[in-house]
Amino acid sequence: MKRQLEILFLSYQGSQADEKKLEAIIHLQTQIEKKFATFRAEVQGKKCTDNEIKKILTDSKSSNEVQEARLASKTVSNEVADDVIKIVKMRNEIAREL
Repeated sequence: MKRQLEILFLSYQGSQADEKKLEAIIHLQTQIEKKFATFRAEVQGKKCTDNEIKKILTDSKSSNEVQEARLASKTVSNEVADDVIKIVKMRNEIAREL
């Protein structure tokens, strides 16, 4: 029972932060999700969807093409890195306040 109460307390405690800060975090998370959803990796000069990248990774016989597709698919991290760092700092600030 004590553990259940502790879990409930901790799960609700995160929602006790300043609403403006929570809204800012939610906005940033939405922006990150949007960037992931609309990101198109470029392989051999062509913008590719996630499905096209997966097809290259599973079907291609060319190791150079597979390597290029794999590396291109990872470039989305460059576009979201700053936002992720902002979210981490905001969450840490909220945690310190709580």
